Amino acid sequence: MILRSLLCLTISTIFTASAFSARALDPIEGIWQWPDDGAVMKIEALSETAFSIVLLDSPDLTIKPGTEIGRAVATPRKGSYDATISTREALRPGAKLKSEQCVISVTDHGSLVFKPYRAGLRVNLLRLFPYFHRVRPYYEDSRPDDIDGPRRIYPDGPTAIPPVL
Repeated sequence: MILRSLLCLTISTIFTASAFSARALDPIEGIWQWPDDGAVMKIEALSETAFSIVLLDSPDLTIKPGTEIGRAVATPRKGSYDATISTREALRPGAKLKSEQCVISVTDHGSLVFKPYRAGLRVNLLRLFPYFHRVRPYYEDSRPDDIDGPRRIYPDGPTAIPPVL
């Protein structure tokens, strides 16, 4: 798996280095790797404000390398992009297309942060019962939002984070 990942990364670097170096890069452009499972993706410009997200390598062997998994559009805020990304189940052969919307932010230390959002109408049926709607269970998650996400491995390479002593 590691050899396949390195080979795929080397080939993609050779073919995309000329495309990336021809002009000034947007902060989101480059090759990114997820630290938890080692999946590698490439984000390249389609136009000045639109970007394509392509999966180069994945630990899930049912998803072919080179599959476009999403698209992103630049927002007025620098380093922030509105994206539509296909779910893992939708990328498998013969599956229905299902995608999720999120905002992608590029951090200062060379990683991406994905913040999902929903848009649309929502109905709360508990409101039909008098006084019952006042007691409502909430899901609490105090884990920070910006600690998960892929790290840039090309063009700048991974940034060295000093160990905490």
